[in-house]
This record gives sequence, structure tokens and C-alpha cells, in this order.
Amino acid sequence: TGSIVGVATALLAGGPGAIFWMWIAGLFGIATKYVETYAAVKYRVRDKSGAMLGGAMFVWKRAFARPDGSVPWWATLGAVSFAAFAVIATIGTGQAAAISGIVTSSVPAIPAVAVGVVIVVAVAAVIFGGVNSIARVCEWLVPIMAGAYALGCLVIMGMNAPVLGEAVGLILECAFTPKAAFGGAVGSGLIMALQFGCARGLFSNESGLGTAPIVAAAAKTKKPAHLP
Repeated sequence: TGSIVGVATALLAGGPGAIFWMWIAGLFGIATKYVETYAAVKYRVRDKSGAMLGGAMFVWKRAFARPDGSVPWWATLGAVSFAAFAVIATIGTGQAAAISGIVTSSVPAIPAVAVGVVIVVAVAAVIFGGVNSIARVCEWLVPIMAGAYALGCLVIMGMNAPVLGEAVGLILECAFTPKAAFGGAVGSGLIMALQFGCARGLFSNESGLGTAPIVAAAAKTKKPAHLP
């Protein structure tokens, strides 16, 4: 939804310049993603069954704990707030709606309800197994997703090779000039490109959202990072 639908949405709403600002957001997002993942692994805890649990809520409480072990009220508030907002955010991301929309538009004979049921069953089978189950699925699914995404991008760029240079030029031009976005007023292009490019850039890689570190905390490692 973020890496494919989100990019198309940013392009439509913010014009070609939004793509450039998505690139910039992605570069800064690398550092943000590293920090939040590092912290999640460093401050994770082990539950009664032996599974590792981590995320921003544990970072809030453990990183800011006092020497006597007590947790400041504002750290507890931060932990509870993150957990609550994370639940709300996952409900409103529209992942299932995007998937069903793509399937039903490609194969009209398949009803949206059927797609929704399949998604619910598949997701339930994973998340009811706990964090370790989610980590195991991500371990083999994420490389496949990344490979398919990269291959798809290369194929599309190859099919459109004659206009690739022109497209890059248009992206750079619209990123730094007040040229109008699609259907927008002249002068609003730069603002719209910045707004939708940065917003969708963060949404596409989940940098700063705090959701990915929850899964990363289940990694089988003793240190959050290994220096070369």
C-alpha cells in the first residue's frame, strides 16, 4: 500500500516533484529506521513464554527508567500513547481495501467480501502465533517482496527506457519550481510536492512510525548492532 499505491497517490496529488521528495524522505528515513530498530532490540524484554517483545512502548519505559527502577509518569504516558496510536493507525491504513480493490478490478468475478475473508484468515493465522510467528513469516516473505518489487521496477523502467531521462528531468523540475501539479493552481506545485512527497515517503518505508521495530525486536541476536 505504501510502496506502490502510496507512490501513485503522491504523484497524482503532488505532481512529479513529489517523487523527488519521496527520495529525500527515504534517505533520512534510513537513519530513522536504524535508530528505532536499534532501540527496540536494545530495550526489548522477554515474556513468560520466552518470546522477545520490543518496540517504542518498551523503549519509553526502559530507556528513561530511573536508577531505582521507577519509571517517570511522562515515560509511561509516552509508552501508553504509542501503543494506543499504533492500534488506531493500523486500523486506518486501508491495506485490506487497497488489496481488495486491486483484485476485484483485475478479476471482477471475485467479490470484495471474499478477498476480505481471505485476508482476515491469512493475517489471523500469522498474528495469533505471536511475535515469533510474525518474525518467521517476515523472514521469508520480506526478501520475496523486496525482490519482486525491485524486479518489477526494473522491468517497468526498461519498458519505458526512451522517456526515462525526460521523466527524471520532469521530476527535478517540478520539485524546485512552482509549476502546477495535476489539476492544481500554478504556485501550489512546490508545496504540494513537498507535502505529499515527504508524507508518502515516510508511509512507504514506515520510518518513524514505530511498527517495524516491534517485529525486529524478535531477532535472534544478543546485540542490537555488530560493528565491522
